[in-house]
This record gives sequence, structure tokens and C-alpha cells, in this order.
Amino acid sequence: MTPPLPRGLYLIADTAWGDPVEQVGLAVQCGLRLVQLRAKDLGPSQVEDLARACLRVTAGSSTALVLNDHVDIASRLPVAGVHLGQSDCPLPRARSLLGPHRLLGWSAHSPAQLARAAHPDARADYVGVGPVFATATKDTGRRALGLEGLRELVSASPLPVVAIGGIGPAELPAVMATGVHGWAAISAVWKATDPADAIRSLRG
Repeated sequence: MTPPLPRGLYLIADTAWGDPVEQVGLAVQCGLRLVQLRAKDLGPSQVEDLARACLRVTAGSSTALVLNDHVDIASRLPVAGVHLGQSDCPLPRARSLLGPHRLLGWSAHSPAQLARAAHPDARADYVGVGPVFATATKDTGRRALGLEGLRELVSASPLPVVAIGGIGPAELPAVMATGVHGWAAISAVWKATDPADAIRSLRG
């Protein structure tokens, strides 16, 4: 059985915002239970090397590492799971590579996609939903959902929802009120003067 997805802050360590090894180290220092490694600008061999370095940082801690996109690499490493986008490896194939005991997340943007993620053939464990608010971190090509749009998808989802996109300390209470299981943060932490303080403010 897959371990449950931790509730609360889902921190993303991203090469676009600095050194992910240092970022993961801060997640460990702050006692976060989950951090995702995202490295869109690196090739597969570089991603694998980086993931191994991050795993050395999380070793012996309570912080679990999830890898973005690269399910083939995740299947070879002792990461907690993988998060996939719509154009990545199909969910049934990803589950077969990962096995039943690791987290499988999927970005979903409509009720139909939410239902597909929960299908027995797919067996995703959670969905990432967004952008909730406009964000400069990633150009998704989609309009921001807003709080009402997020609330509707949370209500429609048979799986835990992690909200992403423009969520900072000021927005967090309203986002939590929609019933989300967790919320992802990137720029709200890594552009902050004190990232550790930003993490504390976003823990909910």
C-alpha cells in the first residue's frame, strides 16, 4: 500500500530558483515531510545525479523526496515517488514502473482528468491542481482558477488535491478553506529574503 500523502506544505526545490541540494537541505532543517525535486533545464543523467545528491541530504531524516517528471529515474532510486504532467509517462505505465508502494502524483485541470487519475488502471495517489492564482514561476498557458475554481475541483476530486500557483502566506488561509489536502510553494519561498521564515509562514 502506498504511504499517505502528508498534509500541508509541499515544497518544490527547483533549479530555476537556486541550488536544489541546498533547497532540499533547508526542507530537512525545517522538518518538512515532503519536497519535490524539479529540474526542467537538465538532461536525464544530470537529473539522476542531482536526485542522488538530494537523497544523500534527506537520508536519515523525516523528509521524503518526490521526483518531477522522470519516472524511469525514480524507478531506479529510493525516492518516495514521482509527480507527472499531462504529457509525461501515462499513469498506468508509471504505476507499473514504480510499484504499489510509492507516491504517484498527476497534474489535473478538469473533472474528467480528476476521474482519470483515480481510475483503477491509473492508480494515482493525489492530483496537483492549478494555477490557483497568476504566477510567473511557470507559464502553463491556462487561466488562473481562482478560489472558486479550486473549490469546485476539490469537491469533484476523488483523490487528495495539492493546490499550486501563486500561493503565499497572504493567500494561504483562503486556499486552505477550500478543503485542499496540501499546497505547493516555489517562488513564495525561494524569492523570500528569509526562505526558512517563508516556510514557517506557509506550513499552515
